[in-house]
Amino acid sequence: MAPLLNLTGLSMLNPPEAVVETELLEPDGSNTRYLLRGRAEIEGYFERLSERLASTQHVERDRGIRARRALWSGTFRAIRVSNGAPITLNASYRLEFDEAGLVMHQSTRLAPSRSR
Repeated sequence: MAPLLNLTGLSMLNPPEAVVETELLEPDGSNTRYLLRGRAEIEGYFERLSERLASTQHVERDRGIRARRALWSGTFRAIRVSNGAPITLNASYRLEFDEAGLVMHQSTRLAPSRSR
């Protein structure tokens, strides 16, 4: 799953007590939510994601940073490993950093792109 080649390194951007909340809105309208606590769960999530998606890209549309908080929005693109079909999702990430600059809390929302 490029560019997430080092899944352990990616999870190390979070301190051991980090929390990641992810919401994925499926094209059929169903919701899948994940609440991940700690590096092991975060790394496991990225491992499972890398088994389902390949050639991932994040295309930035907007970004804002204030103190220890950041908001990023854009488009997430990938290829489904199961059938080779492209997937495009609108994405927004809210990040809160600790004093060391690690991601203490992350909230992610991914929804099917309406354009195309």
